[in-house]
Amino acid sequence: MYLLRALSLSLLLVLPSLAQIHTYELVPLVSIHRKLITDDRGLKQFAPWDVDCSVCKGKGIVDCPNCSEIEGDGDCIECKGKRRATCRACLGTKKAPDPLLELVCPSCWGLGWTRCGMCNGFGRIKEIDLSGNKRSVRCVGCRHKGFWKCAVCGGKRHIQAMRVKAKSLGRAKAKDLLKVRSVIQEGIAVLEAYNTSGNPSKVLEQLRKDLRPTIRVLGELGGMLDVLEEVLDSIHQAGSADFFYGSRLSDMQFIYKNRMLYLLQYEDRLLELYSERAEFNEEHKAPR
Repeated sequence: MYLLRALSLSLLLVLPSLAQIHTYELVPLVSIHRKLITDDRGLKQFAPWDVDCSVCKGKGIVDCPNCSEIEGDGDCIECKGKRRATCRACLGTKKAPDPLLELVCPSCWGLGWTRCGMCNGFGRIKEIDLSGNKRSVRCVGCRHKGFWKCAVCGGKRHIQAMRVKAKSLGRAKAKDLLKVRSVIQEGIAVLEAYNTSGNPSKVLEQLRKDLRPTIRVLGELGGMLDVLEEVLDSIHQAGSADFFYGSRLSDMQFIYKNRMLYLLQYEDRLLELYSERAEFNEEHKAPR
């Protein structure tokens, strides 16, 4: 895609660098498996977790994914130009986090920051005029800021598994786990039906209403809707002078729809695992 905009009175048409235009990202499939072992009371427990990080292969650092994915004009948020960065998956510990307890923030994918919907976090946009001359201009979408701290993980890059009635999933009762799971599945159905075309403000307002029951049990989902609203606002700030204004809005809604679906599908799988374990243990637990 190309950015087509008029520059004040000169009516000069300019095009941005292709690297600064959004493309659809691939959202990973949720695949969580854990062996159950029987303890000395005859109850089922999840097997201990001690796995090296497969992303960095136990090194703790990787080629900067922000630089690898997006080429921009300015300092990289993640590596500050060093081209090597702390592994997002293990946060430098070299060990994969226990997937039953935490996950990489699905809103920022472990970056810790939310990128501007126009400049992808660099604060400036490369432009090419019709004569082929290149120049760099301040991004009007974020007023040269580029990015802001992720509202979902608070910059911590990972989030904890959900809780049920203020209890960890491992301590919750089977009936409560199953009840919350039905709410999560209702939210999945709402998101799958979410149409990213149309007036973004009205569509987002309706989506927030439809997801209200799910947000009550999973606050991070509400945080992701807030982030999406911020990103869309950065595109609104640039205004309809952007030739691809409409497609940018649609693209970002599509991206965050998939990220929110990933979060709900992840939590749904955890609830499935924990509820099956809880049902067995409640049935076989010796009376006091």
